[in-house]
Amino acid sequence: MPAKARKDSSSLLLLSTQGREYSDEELLLLRQFRQVAGQVMANPFSTIASATRLIGLSERTLYRKCKELTGLTPATYLRLLRLDRARELLLSGEAATVAAAAFAVGFEDTDYFARVFYRHYGQRASELVRPATT
Repeated sequence: MPAKARKDSSSLLLLSTQGREYSDEELLLLRQFRQVAGQVMANPFSTIASATRLIGLSERTLYRKCKELTGLTPATYLRLLRLDRARELLLSGEAATVAAAAFAVGFEDTDYFARVFYRHYGQRASELVRPATT
């Protein structure tokens, strides 16, 4: 039974067409990409090419499928997954600083991370940092 497009709890299923039904194969591909993204996320030198090798698809096929299912390129989707994970780290207190969260998800440049975080969430990452308790 095909699934309806919806956002999951982390708001990153991001299926492109509201109301469209997706096959189990399409949903599996997205889950695989998210799983592989989780594996390569912390490495800033990871590329979409390394992700495609782990999934077993060509770069072109992954690009086409990702764009079709999410409306985003694989690189943009990976960046959003990274931002979402960094937000989780900040909210949970697992990352004590913005820099720690940025590095944990593969951003080398904390200024760039702060800009894209603000652009995406409309709030500064530093606002989510929990004060240290002694």
